[in-house]
Amino acid sequence: MTLRVEVPGEKIVSVEPCKCSKQYGTELKKTETKLSKRLKQFLKESWAFRSKVTVEPFVICYVLPSVLAGLAVQNLSLEKSCLVNLHYDERTCTHIMQGRTHNYSEQERNVQTLVASMTAWSFPLQTALPGILTLFLGAWSDRTGNRKAFMVLPILGKLISTIGLILSTVFFLQVGMNETALIEGLPPALAGGRVAMTMAVYSYITDITSDSERTFRLGIITAILTLSRPIGMALSGIMTRRFGYYGVFMVACVFYLFGFVYIILRLKEKTKKTKEVESDKTPSILSVLSVKDFVATVNVAFKVREGSRRVQIILIMFAYMFIVGPVLDIANTDP
Repeated sequence: MTLRVEVPGEKIVSVEPCKCSKQYGTELKKTETKLSKRLKQFLKESWAFRSKVTVEPFVICYVLPSVLAGLAVQNLSLEKSCLVNLHYDERTCTHIMQGRTHNYSEQERNVQTLVASMTAWSFPLQTALPGILTLFLGAWSDRTGNRKAFMVLPILGKLISTIGLILSTVFFLQVGMNETALIEGLPPALAGGRVAMTMAVYSYITDITSDSERTFRLGIITAILTLSRPIGMALSGIMTRRFGYYGVFMVACVFYLFGFVYIILRLKEKTKKTKEVESDKTPSILSVLSVKDFVATVNVAFKVREGSRRVQIILIMFAYMFIVGPVLDIANTDP
């Protein structure tokens, strides 16, 4: 529609209607369409990423609270050795715990000696037993395709251990240092500990990933395992001072419980059973402790290989023991 405006003594002026509103509406619709497509694409990619997240939250829930509670467990052992085992008075133990040992050198030395003697048997319990069990568990897991069990059991052992530490704190004067060390170390060790957990996680990732993305996914797991330690150590001192033993152990319990429920509900087995297991109509828990599997596992490292590869593998194993062993020993004995 054209508007004609007539002014006396002037030319007739024709005014065309403005098309701005139509152009603006068209541009707005185009922008809305683009944003809608981008939002849908983002949600689609987010959902696809979510579907790829499998064991990563579980690894965080296992490793982070273990490191987080480490300092609290060390302080608890020191305090129990002083108050419960050596029967020193509260004032002396307070000075030792705070590092003000100018007048308490002998008492501090006695406490450190007692804690070191406890570490001498508790640390091998926490490391050697899971290492031996894993030689059986790994082969059994490969035969049965069962990875999930060896993620559930270690975190369940940690949960039981942490509940035991809370009870040990509640009944502080009734439970000694050695009993506390046993409560801390035995349940996770019998469940396979971090060794079995790491084995199961790496095996599961290998089962569910393609060759193109396997290295990336394994790298994420390794990064979580590596970064959880400094993060946990940075937070452990702050949380121990601020919340005490109860607060730290309760936070660890929440992490373990969440990881336990997550792995039960979220994870599904992906590995097929071997023909040997499928033909076995009466599977038994004793099949885990198979001498045949144990020998086959050990033989992987020591069997004859092309060139000097067997020697290289053996040297790598010894190098790992000599490098990591002292580091772990210092980390577990330094109060």
